[in-house]
Amino acid sequence: MAEFEKLMKERRAIVQERCGVLNQKRRNDPAKEKWFLQKIGTKGVDYCPIFKAASSFTEAHFCPPYFDAKTCADIGATPWRSKRVDKAKAPAGTPKMMVVRNPFDRVLSAYRDKVQALKPTSPERKPVFEQVILPRRYVPFPLRDQKDKLFRDAIEKSKTLFKERGVSIYVKDSDNPYLNPASATFPEYIDNLLTFSWRDIHFAEMTDRCSPCKEDYTYILKTEEYGCEFPLLLNAIGAADIKIDDSKKSNVNSARKDSQYSDVFEYYGQLSDRTIDAFVDWFKTDCYYFDYDCEELACEIKEWKQRNKSGAD
Repeated sequence: MAEFEKLMKERRAIVQERCGVLNQKRRNDPAKEKWFLQKIGTKGVDYCPIFKAASSFTEAHFCPPYFDAKTCADIGATPWRSKRVDKAKAPAGTPKMMVVRNPFDRVLSAYRDKVQALKPTSPERKPVFEQVILPRRYVPFPLRDQKDKLFRDAIEKSKTLFKERGVSIYVKDSDNPYLNPASATFPEYIDNLLTFSWRDIHFAEMTDRCSPCKEDYTYILKTEEYGCEFPLLLNAIGAADIKIDDSKKSNVNSARKDSQYSDVFEYYGQLSDRTIDAFVDWFKTDCYYFDYDCEELACEIKEWKQRNKSGAD
C-alpha cells in the first residue's frame, strides 16, 4: 500500500511540475464533469471520468447500480449500466481521482466502439455519416459534368434514405460511393478528429476534460496498470470490501498489460507520416502530463509502415 501511495504522489508531482512548465498553474477551467463515487461506509472519491479509460468499469463498482442501493450488498446488477452514479457534490476534503490512457490506444478504442461497431440502425450513426463520411468521399469519375451529376444524385439519394429509413442508410449500392464502405474508415475518423468537424467525449483530450492543473488529483491511475491499481485505490479510500467483478475485467483492455498497443500498428499504419505527426501534436499535452512517450510510439508506427509498405505520404 505504501508503494501505491508513493506512486500516486510521483504521478501527481509530475503533472504539477509540467503544468508549471507549460504555465498552466493559473488555469481556472474546472473539470467538465465529475462523479461522486461512494459506497456506504466509505469516504468515497471525487472522480472525473475519461471515457474509453475504464470509466464504465470504475463506475460499476460503486452503488448504484452495481450494489443494492440500501445495503450495498454485491448483486452484480443487470443491466451493466442501468443508472448513473451519484452526481451530488463531494464533501470538502474528498480525494480526487482520474484514470488516464495512452492517447493512441484510447482513440483507437473509441473508433472501434463508437464508429466501427455501431449497428446500422443506431442513431449515433447520423453524425458519423453527416460529419465524417459525406465531406470526405468523392465520386471517382473523370468527366466533370457526369461527376457533378453523380455527386448531386449521391447526396440526394442519401438524404432520401435518411428520411425513408431513419439512419439505416448503410445498404450496398454501387451508384453511391457514400455508402461503400458503410462505416467511416480509420483515416477518415482521424482526419475528422484533427479538423474538429465532429467532436465526441470519447476522444476529447484528457487534459481538457479533467483540467489536472486546476483540480490537483490525489489519484491518477493508468489504464495500462488498472488491473493492479484499482484494488489498491479501493483500499486507499476505505472500500477494500468491494468485490471486483472479474467477468467485466476483460472490458478493460489494460487489465491485460501486454495488450496496451493491441492493433495500434495495423490501424495507425494506414495514416500518412504527416497525419501521425499531427495526431501526436494534437494530444501533446495528454502525452506530456501523463508521461506517455507518444513520439517514440509514432516512430515505431512509421518504421512498421516502412517494413509493411502501408500508409500514404
